Amino acid sequence: MSWYAELFFAIITNFFFYFFVLLFIGFMVLIIALVQKKPVISGKQGLLREIAVAQKNFKGEGLVEVHGELWKAVCKHPVKKGDLLKILSIKSRMILVVEKLDENKA
Repeated sequence: MSWYAELFFAIITNFFFYFFVLLFIGFMVLIIALVQKKPVISGKQGLLREIAVAQKNFKGEGLVEVHGELWKAVCKHPVKKGDLLKILSIKSRMILVVEKLDENKA
């Protein structure tokens, strides 16, 4: 093989190697940027605006289920077992403040 062919092969090989390395790095930067834009999905903030289901009839304070877990909740209006409730905020001691969902919206 002549030195021209060896030089050409070396240039092409290096070009493709660095091209794919830069492509991979760019892809990783894009993925990291997209992941950073996702909303909070855990902790207290992850529960806000979620839907809870009343476990028993209650007036004032009772138990609701959210994501398979039981939570204490307070509501201004009487709640019946099975009612759908929207989580508005979280009080101290992890008590959820909820409101009844309108049946037409649910």
